[in-house]
Amino acid sequence: MTTFIGILSREHISLANSILSENLNQGSQIWLGVRGVEINHVQHGKVALNSPVDISHTTSIPGTITSAFSHDWYNHIHVLPNQMALGNLVSEQKRTVEVFNAFDSPQTTTAILKKNTEGISVRDKVTQQPLTDKLTLAPFQSNLYQVAIDTSGPPVIDALFQFLFDPEQPRLSITGNRVVVFPFMANWDKTITQEYQWKTDVLQSYDGTEQRFKLRANPRQQFTFNTLTEGLETNRLDALLWNWQSRVFAVPLWVDAALLSKPVIANQAAIIVNTQHLNYQSEGLVVLINGQQVKALEIAQVKNNELELKRVLNEPWPIGTIVCPALLARLPAQQTVSRLTAGITQASWSFESDGNDDVQSETPVRINAIYRNHPVLTFQPNRSNPIDQQYLRLTSLLDNGVNTVTIDDHGKQPNIISSVELILENKAQIAEFKEWLKQCAGRHQSFWMPTWQADLHSLELMAKGSRNMIINNIGYAMHYQRQPGKQDVMILLRDGTRIYRHVTGAVISDSNSQKELLTFEKALSQPIQPKDILMLSFLGLCRLESDQVEFEWLTHDIARVGIKVRLLSSEGAYLTS
Repeated sequence: MTTFIGILSREHISLANSILSENLNQGSQIWLGVRGVEINHVQHGKVALNSPVDISHTTSIPGTITSAFSHDWYNHIHVLPNQMALGNLVSEQKRTVEVFNAFDSPQTTTAILKKNTEGISVRDKVTQQPLTDKLTLAPFQSNLYQVAIDTSGPPVIDALFQFLFDPEQPRLSITGNRVVVFPFMANWDKTITQEYQWKTDVLQSYDGTEQRFKLRANPRQQFTFNTLTEGLETNRLDALLWNWQSRVFAVPLWVDAALLSKPVIANQAAIIVNTQHLNYQSEGLVVLINGQQVKALEIAQVKNNELELKRVLNEPWPIGTIVCPALLARLPAQQTVSRLTAGITQASWSFESDGNDDVQSETPVRINAIYRNHPVLTFQPNRSNPIDQQYLRLTSLLDNGVNTVTIDDHGKQPNIISSVELILENKAQIAEFKEWLKQCAGRHQSFWMPTWQADLHSLELMAKGSRNMIINNIGYAMHYQRQPGKQDVMILLRDGTRIYRHVTGAVISDSNSQKELLTFEKALSQPIQPKDILMLSFLGLCRLESDQVEFEWLTHDIARVGIKVRLLSSEGAYLTS
């Protein structure tokens, strides 16, 4: 038996361990819990090993090395980032890529494989030397490279760079789509049309009550215009259509085009241009056209009379350069062009787009009036054309071909569909109407619309605070009593004031049955003489009959809009987006 002489500290002979604490930073412990100030307080003695140690009975336990960050990072070649998703490329993009050797020994490529790299160049960011197949990296060396993706090249970007080290073979993947500007100017000999397309699912019950589902968050757009090209422009048009018809174009919105009043210098990141009530949007596009020089740029922010760009301009643009917002859009699979002569071509183009994130520009506009929780369509119709109305009833016809025909009118009142034409006379009105369209979202939301007819005729003074109005007897009490579409009125005064009131009752007010008395839910806030009234119209709760609304641009500032409006037979509707 072997005998060892040793010592035991106080902590190992059942004395209190003073270093145990919730906060392990307390105390002044040295290795193994022994405090240096107490190392002299020991007891001497002999430790005897009374039993031999048997090591003949052992067990093998299989195991694996636990992965750690060091295994992922070291002894590898890293390309950072290893993926670039460019999206829609409208101008030259430059990105920085790092190649890092995480080995503790030099690494050299045997080759660098390149696939679909047309229009893409890679250069050393320091020396500006192009990337070669022979790349040597010292231990823990990092090289920075500038990757430049030009707008010229294949329509679809699907490039791959593979660095063949031994045994590492990291990759750099670049994906995206090149976007080409459609630079041919619209021919204003014919009007330009711009259509917004929402999508709504409408379920109608037996009594006419509707349940409406909004299926599209933002409307799609269709932009249609004509072009007339000659000479070299015709040749360029043919080449562009040949190679790019099924691809994405940056289409200038010619209705918002303007000319630069101040020059844009090189390395400038802003354009001074009028932005009020125009279709400029943050994260959108702006196009500059000066003869054959064409450029599409990404907008970072829309300011008052200024566009802040995401990247600086590489070249100057003089006064008179065309500047306008643009949409990303596609042409249909079938496109017709007319060859008027050997060098003159005429065509009508209909570009379809998923649309901007919003209907109109970011310039604030006036919100329309709200009456009984719904917006009011306050635009007066163009009376140079008639307002056509269709009376539709929800009826079921029972006819066995032998006996009397039975008709079940389960709607109880007609659905009236009115065709209304509006003339919007300036950009402010157009922006206001687009804001109203945004609230309606096609057929989804309901709104109030006056009939703009002389439906009622006031006969007597209506005093301030009064809730009554005397009118000519038109059979209101008999036929219209508490009927949707006939129980709300608009009083249009000659000074332009509009007063909206809800009718709660109607009775014959004289013995000769020549007059009727209407009772309003809310009293009048001012006295009204019959001579002060320009028009007394019914006010109906309606919705758009179609999810498509088309603007016909007569000039840059004037647009004509035709809409069909359905009078709802019930004010109750279940809406969901």
